[in-house]
Amino acid sequence: MGIFRGEGGSGDATTDAIASQVSVDSASASASATSASNSATASASSASDSNNSYLLALGAKISAEFASSAASTSETNASSFATQAGSSATSASFSASDASSSSLTAGLSASSAVAAKIAAETAKTAAETAETNAATSAGTASTKAGEASTSATNASNSASLAGTRATSASNDAASAESSATSAASVLTSINAFYLGSASSNPTVDGNGNAVTAGDWYFNTSDNTTRIYTGSTWNILESVTSTSVAAAGALMDSEVTNLAQVKSFDSSDYATSAQGTTADNALPKAGGAVTGAITISVFCIKSFIS
Repeated sequence: MGIFRGEGGSGDATTDAIASQVSVDSASASASATSASNSATASASSASDSNNSYLLALGAKISAEFASSAASTSETNASSFATQAGSSATSASFSASDASSSSLTAGLSASSAVAAKIAAETAKTAAETAETNAATSAGTASTKAGEASTSATNASNSASLAGTRATSASNDAASAESSATSAASVLTSINAFYLGSASSNPTVDGNGNAVTAGDWYFNTSDNTTRIYTGSTWNILESVTSTSVAAAGALMDSEVTNLAQVKSFDSSDYATSAQGTTADNALPKAGGAVTGAITISVFCIKSFIS
């Protein structure tokens, strides 16, 4: 059977076998000693009875001596085995101590393993979180990249538009400058013949040059418009029925068939050969002719050879 060696359990298979053999030899020696003692007692009792008993006792003595020797040998062996067993027990104790240390180390290792597992799980969670954050950041970066691309395109379009508008503005400036030059030229031309208003006849035009024929202005003294003929200033009278009559003309309101007059064709009037007016013309075909008619006759002489 196994020998108890404290915490840590039985020893190895060899130590257990030796301890078991020691126990068996010890039991055998004890039984032999008991048998020898019984035989010695029986021999002493039988010695006085008969020679046969003597011989039996002698045989028993010899057996006892052998048994005693065997018992002594067994005892020696048992002591040796006990010593070996003690050594084995000591080794087992050391082994148990080592086992206890190993158990403690294993416990610490297990604790470390648990801590490592927790740390690994924590790291895994952190890694998953980092992966999620990285994916989110990647999505955000992609969105920002798209926005940046759109902004770059818009900026490019704006730059192009700005360039176009700058060119247009330059063209407009050139056009405005040209228009200003043209306006200045027109103003110079206007000032050359329209002199504005004055209370008396001017002697120079708006450009500071001497007045020329065709120049005109408004006289504020008599509220008349005057035009220069090249030598004098004539007053332009207002067109009234009186001034028209004085000129021997008719106002439109005085012509009852104004539309017909305006629609006449030159072929409707008398030619110079027909007279100065239509009243002196002869009808080309049909109609009555009244009054004296002077006829000039021309004779044409034909020569026949």
